[in-house]
Amino acid sequence: MRREGDPIKKMEEAGFWAHDHHASDLQPVINFDQFNECCHGDVELEQQIIEIFFVTGMESIRVLENAIRLGDADTTASEAHKLKGSCLALGADSLARVCETIQAAARSGNLDCLSPFVELARVNFASLHKTLIERTDEIVSCGFKRAA
Repeated sequence: MRREGDPIKKMEEAGFWAHDHHASDLQPVINFDQFNECCHGDVELEQQIIEIFFVTGMESIRVLENAIRLGDADTTASEAHKLKGSCLALGADSLARVCETIQAAARSGNLDCLSPFVELARVNFASLHKTLIERTDEIVSCGFKRAA
């Protein structure tokens, strides 16, 4: 049973699931102005952050899936909070909003309905990954070296 103030219910009432979401629905996946500000215009730092974000982001999604499967609300909320913070720092606001929903639901103890949100996070992460890889390739084609 869903509790009053349940974030999942609020999203359903707002029509969040009115249609299927695909990676193309989640544009823009990143605010490049914010991302550039985060990196202070340093191309090498930008590449390092992208590489670290991919590794830690995929691990966070795996941890979320496992924590939900095990019914571990504390780990779910904590991991969603961690990923949300990383996304906000980089300008990946769409993925951050999904993480915020997962975090709020986990804090309310409502794990049974989070699988679609974790899948949405995975789709959004894949779209973000594709966008950032394209940016990295663009940087490399302009003569900058890819971080080792």
